[in-house]
Amino acid sequence: MLKSIRIRNYRSFKDCKIDDLGRINIFAGMNNSGKTTVLEALFLLSAAGNPRFAFSPTVVRVGIPAEIAPLSNPVTNVIPPAAGYMWSTAWQPMFHELATRTPIEIVGDHESWGSLQLTISTERSEALVLSSNADTSDHPDDLLFRHGRRDGGESRLIRIKPQGDTGYGVDVTGDFDMHFQAAFVGIDNITLDVERLSKLKKEKADASVLEAIQKVDASVKSIEIGVLDTHAVILADVGLSDRLPLQTLGAGPQRIATLATSAATVAGGVLLIDEFDAGLHHSKFDDVWRALHDIAVDRDVQVFATTHSYECVRSADEVLGDGEPNFYRLQDGQVTNYPPDVLADAIAARMEVR
Repeated sequence: MLKSIRIRNYRSFKDCKIDDLGRINIFAGMNNSGKTTVLEALFLLSAAGNPRFAFSPTVVRVGIPAEIAPLSNPVTNVIPPAAGYMWSTAWQPMFHELATRTPIEIVGDHESWGSLQLTISTERSEALVLSSNADTSDHPDDLLFRHGRRDGGESRLIRIKPQGDTGYGVDVTGDFDMHFQAAFVGIDNITLDVERLSKLKKEKADASVLEAIQKVDASVKSIEIGVLDTHAVILADVGLSDRLPLQTLGAGPQRIATLATSAATVAGGVLLIDEFDAGLHHSKFDDVWRALHDIAVDRDVQVFATTHSYECVRSADEVLGDGEPNFYRLQDGQVTNYPPDVLADAIAARMEVR
């Protein structure tokens, strides 16, 4: 598991160090305090040289129009978004105060793999790019992602090069194995849930998903993957003559299915949950935390979650126990750590920790 993470020059963080990470980690704070940014930083650190992460909506926070969606050309190794679009709308805002000449640095200290580092920087492009979308010629910046070990061992460099209307070229040099996977849970994605559940069923590792759903809705007897009007869906048996699409049972079962399938498919990695309480009634928090914790322990998954809900934090404190959860409050680009015993005392004293 990760023991700490340091984030420099990324979005709202000029320099932020978060220590004493545990199995279950909860982040709270006002809007725009950096909660989601921490999850994005962890997501990027897990990429280990995958250039598609630079175009992921999870990271860039903008919708990429369908006509310039990032689908690589297997022949030319070009990713099609038009030059200039990604820079102005997505990549430049990633840099703290838009300072693109100051590299972004994300460092994670892992108990098994040591110090892992990602540096995101810019470099003046060598080639002149002529674009029909601009009135003048320009020398756009290349975007560089360097993943590796901080001790100077193996590393991989990804260079993304704007190529005018043709898109972005990608050069990959060096060798660096991906050490852990990450699943980012924001808005529920039924298609992704189906893919993950299918993988778990193939591995005969889906029992924990059903158990988690049953904690929210005891009427669910079994879950299967089916096809309705050419769309793959998760079907739930609730004792009626037909199985029902899981999403028709309400937001609760769908949300826990997303959390459970995501956790179970990133064994040895990290689960990143933006707004843990979304779609869940506060009366179900205890059951969901228990189910998620069981999967995390069984599959050796480290959980990072954000929330605005006091009930959500109190529930985790009450049901997890044994040194969990680790709680952090973000404000003005800095973090205050509440170890489990301090969090318990703060809650008992009815202090506002969010």
